[in-house]
Amino acid sequence: MDKIFELEIWSAPNISYSDTLSNIAALKKTLGAEDLADIVKFTDIIPDETDSENLEYALNQGELEIEQFEKFCIQNSLELDLSSRESACKFLAAKYGACIAWVHLPHTDGGLGSYTRIIDVIDNGRYQLVNSDKLACLVPCWNQTKPLDW
Repeated sequence: MDKIFELEIWSAPNISYSDTLSNIAALKKTLGAEDLADIVKFTDIIPDETDSENLEYALNQGELEIEQFEKFCIQNSLELDLSSRESACKFLAAKYGACIAWVHLPHTDGGLGSYTRIIDVIDNGRYQLVNSDKLACLVPCWNQTKPLDW
């Protein structure tokens, strides 16, 4: 059995939640047309109590400001309540980005080819490629044909 190289595709930070949803739809359509369904598995952004906890932590640490959250909720017709899972989830996704797909690349020549095709599709500033093992963004270079730790 071949080794699998695990990556994640995240939406870019600091874009509106509605733009995030539009970008996800476009990415699904494009990667579906690229016949990568066996390699790219899309996730759903599902609010839960962790979102409220993470929002409270970010506010307490001074990483985010309550005024930002309030403005976001008003602009997006969301409940203006820190304990609202939906409000917290959508706000954090807009501020930090959200995991929208898992990428399971076989450690083969075919896997490298798929990696190159994925980079071509997502290299537009609307997405980030994350090495899930290292919890770090991968920044593809124009001449990079494989992940650095392939």
